[in-house]
Amino acid sequence: MAVQLMTDEVRNAKTYLGWLQEKSGCSGVLSGILYEVDFESDIPQDKIQTDKAKEMRKTYAVEVGSVGEFSDDAEKKKYIDRLWKSVHNPCSLLEMMVYLARSLDSILNEDEEKNLVPEFFKILLENSGLGALDDEDYDLRPDYVRKYWLGRVDAVLHKKYSETGKGGFFPLENPRCDQRKVSIWHQLNAWLEENSDEDGQFLKRST
Repeated sequence: MAVQLMTDEVRNAKTYLGWLQEKSGCSGVLSGILYEVDFESDIPQDKIQTDKAKEMRKTYAVEVGSVGEFSDDAEKKKYIDRLWKSVHNPCSLLEMMVYLARSLDSILNEDEEKNLVPEFFKILLENSGLGALDDEDYDLRPDYVRKYWLGRVDAVLHKKYSETGKGGFFPLENPRCDQRKVSIWHQLNAWLEENSDEDGQFLKRST
């Protein structure tokens, strides 16, 4: 299981989960849950973003490096198996969230030296309610917290949030249409419009 990866594997980003954790700044139990759940949508246009999110796997493979770096054949085989699964599995919710955070960073971040992906990822967690509880809460009440997280995941995936998008990744104050009926990319752009000034500067910062 993804959540059972060894600490050194995650730290060295030899697994796709470890790489996603590194990029998002999200680790622990929640990242494992988001990684195990497939991103699903009944909006046809969302397939475009799903395919783009899965293209991150190529970036992952390049950044991790050649399998030839492994001296032990058994270790190399395990790595190849993990890479193969990461390439052919459906897009996970964690993967989609990292893709969205990276997209926001690409659109809004004008400082090439600054990485805002973890900040935007945190905003996605906060907007959807996934960030209301953390691993410390999980340690105290694991069953309750896991049930809560799964409930929020279900709400996001099956659009069990308001027509304004409240409860999803991109809540709006003044939506022009029902956000449950449009693509995730449409939601992102509508949210950007509400949270950017005339010069395209981002107005909202997570705390």
